[in-house]
Amino acid sequence: MILPGIWLLFFVCFLTLLGNVLVILAVYREATLHSATYYYIVSLAVADLCVGVIVIPLAICFELLTPPPFHFLCHLWHISDVGASTASILALCVIALDRYIAITSPIRYPRSFIARHSSIVIAIIWFCSAIIAGPTVMVLGNRTNSLVSNISNVTTYDRCEFPSDPLFIIVSSSVSFYIPLLIMVFVYGRILVFARRQMIAFRQGFKRTTSGETYQLSPLVSRFFFRSTKRRNPPSTTTTTTVENIPTVTNTPETITLRIHRGKYSRSPSLPPVTQERSLLDHVSFPVLFVRRLHNLRRTQTWSRFSREHKATKVLGIVMGVFIACWLPFFVFLVLTGVFRLNFEHSKEQLFRLFTWLGYTNSALNFLVYALTSREFRLAFMKLLCPRRYVQRVLKQHARKQQPQ
Repeated sequence: MILPGIWLLFFVCFLTLLGNVLVILAVYREATLHSATYYYIVSLAVADLCVGVIVIPLAICFELLTPPPFHFLCHLWHISDVGASTASILALCVIALDRYIAITSPIRYPRSFIARHSSIVIAIIWFCSAIIAGPTVMVLGNRTNSLVSNISNVTTYDRCEFPSDPLFIIVSSSVSFYIPLLIMVFVYGRILVFARRQMIAFRQGFKRTTSGETYQLSPLVSRFFFRSTKRRNPPSTTTTTTVENIPTVTNTPETITLRIHRGKYSRSPSLPPVTQERSLLDHVSFPVLFVRRLHNLRRTQTWSRFSREHKATKVLGIVMGVFIACWLPFFVFLVLTGVFRLNFEHSKEQLFRLFTWLGYTNSALNFLVYALTSREFRLAFMKLLCPRRYVQRVLKQHARKQQPQ
């Protein structure tokens, strides 16, 4: 049963190396992918590449050679395993926060810290991963070996076993998986709720919101108030109302209806009918001014990026789901056997090996997810792997589809 698994690990290792190298080269060579979101994807690909370069080859080595030839390789394997998985889930956490800011505040996003200083954020990710992996494995891993050697007289270094100390399992599982997982799921839940509201607003053609929420979402739109001034006309004493555009600060929330002008969507019947008799104050009220500003922003790069942000969020949501599906069984099984001491009799070793290899498979799947769901990555991969004439023909077809009918 082990030999077919070894061949599977060889295939997973090859696919991990090939796929993540292509992801890194695609982001490096494609100018359209030079953004903070794709830099975080590169950080995730580097973590997966560490799995393919260090973790999986050492796992194959320990399966074929018992006892291990050098004991320090066992520590290197554990440190690389914990560090790579921690870097992966921290990168996914940062990507979730990046998508949350990009979707909820698309105008403010380019000036946010997570978008402007991606190199600092990536350095923090890897520094935290090294701090979590190194001391945890060296201190608590040695504590596990000393406990086992005190209980039995059998040599503890015949096999490179994963540390089974309950404190090590609780600390490593919580910091490397469960806590970032809760943060990631919460943030993506908020993203899905907000994205659903946005899509409903686009389909209906209008959005009901408050002025306070509008100010928070669009800091470029000035705040206005209207005041009436009286003018004395010589023939009579009539009073006219003029509107002045005066920036001010107001904290009073006001429910407003924003109409969203989109070519393929018709006016929603649920909107109140538009009357012809309106005063001058109605024509230049705050909702109208705000919609005019949004109409001008449509022609800018910020507005045109909106649909791409939704697509990138959908792709990275699939990546997050694949990561959870691959690693959740391992960490659940680790807690059940290491902390609660559940006995699986003769199948414990086989189940542990199966769930560990399933987690390694995740490092090879991200490349397939990008290739199947992201058009930008598909074009970048084709430029790397396919002849130039074929790529030019595909690009012409893609440009023809993007032209307005």
